[in-house]
Amino acid sequence: MRTIQKSIKRLIVCGLLVGTMASSQAFAQSAATNILQMVQEGDFDGARATLAKTPHGDIDALYLEAQILTRQGRPGEAVKIYRAILAVQPGQIEIRQILAQTLFQMGDFEAARFHFRELLETDRREGVKQQYAGALRRIEQNTPSGVGASFAIVPSSNINRGTTNTYVQSDDPTSGTISESGKATSGVGLQFGVNGFYKIPRAQGGLYTLTASATQVLYSETVYNVFQPTLAIRFENGNEAGIWSWEVFARRTYRRDRAEPSGIIGIPDRISNSSANSFGLSVSGRRALSGPNILTYSTSVRQTQYDSLTNQDGPTASFKLGIQRNLSNTTAVNAGVSLGRGLPQGDSFKYRSAGIDVGISNTWKGGWATYAGAGVGLRWYDANFGFTGMKRNDRYLTLTASVLNSTLSWNGFSPRVTCNWQSNASNIGFYDYDATECNVLMTRGF
Repeated sequence: MRTIQKSIKRLIVCGLLVGTMASSQAFAQSAATNILQMVQEGDFDGARATLAKTPHGDIDALYLEAQILTRQGRPGEAVKIYRAILAVQPGQIEIRQILAQTLFQMGDFEAARFHFRELLETDRREGVKQQYAGALRRIEQNTPSGVGASFAIVPSSNINRGTTNTYVQSDDPTSGTISESGKATSGVGLQFGVNGFYKIPRAQGGLYTLTASATQVLYSETVYNVFQPTLAIRFENGNEAGIWSWEVFARRTYRRDRAEPSGIIGIPDRISNSSANSFGLSVSGRRALSGPNILTYSTSVRQTQYDSLTNQDGPTASFKLGIQRNLSNTTAVNAGVSLGRGLPQGDSFKYRSAGIDVGISNTWKGGWATYAGAGVGLRWYDANFGFTGMKRNDRYLTLTASVLNSTLSWNGFSPRVTCNWQSNASNIGFYDYDATECNVLMTRGF
């Protein structure tokens, strides 16, 4: 660990000397060197006095003041300064380097992990990625276990993904009238979550992580409440060129009994329970390509067993391949294609799917980070749907936006807001719907 810390420190000091000299032509090289030398020797008063009488830029002054605070044993105050610099100039690689290292030395491994991962993907200079990867490995070894909690407000325009249609087949009254239980229902949910993890590193490389989590979503209409505990085992391995992982999980989803719409007025709705057990395996990875490009991939297979909806029991599989291109230290774009196959017991529920998606992420002044994305896709079903004499075909469009601010925290809880809009156009009226849903999430690790 000392070797990696020294390597990163040398890299940071060299980079900062270059970066701070270039940021202000009026800042004399000899003065900067003298100030840093006095900081290293512990002459903090002399360093501050020299800084006060030397022409300099604001970023230079902030950085050197943070260096003084660090050497005085006040790293928490230095971290605030480094974050303030990044809030104004989020593309400052050298400042992010020293911030990550300072957080690591303070034992704030979660925050250090975030910044080292950012550096691993955005710093294109030769010879540094291996050091970042090594720092990330040391962080994993220093956080063998932990717990976390989350709270979210989840407003939705369509909790049950119900339709606004009147008839099963578009506007054809002879196809049957959709009952009220199949119509869209709006509401605001409260989501509570807890999680814990235990890490087991391998001497040969790689890391196993055992996780357990539970999520409870509550609505005023309790029929839509969901409780979901999950157990998982994850293995992750990689180096400066990329990272890959696999995960196996077991999940139980508890739901209340609710009416399944018959679709025809006069025929009573069927009471069913969509509680289910799920077991699955997923594999994913990221690999650096030439230049600023990164290849991403993921595939998953899942088996679901419902308590009462036996015609929907069965396996599903999906695969996604994407490309991420880092346009700068603060901006990245991504695009991907996906394929899917579902094979539940009921023939009318078997399907094939294909889709494409694009997105852009950006870091802004003030500590803000945003993401915006869109996706379109198709889903084709194998057999006629019920009495309709038609095979179901769906077309969907999704829009996603998220925002967070890395400088905001309330009692250790950090916020993130994500909103999704989905429009599903189906030839079967039950499944023709629009939904807008947001997640105002607060998370904290312990």
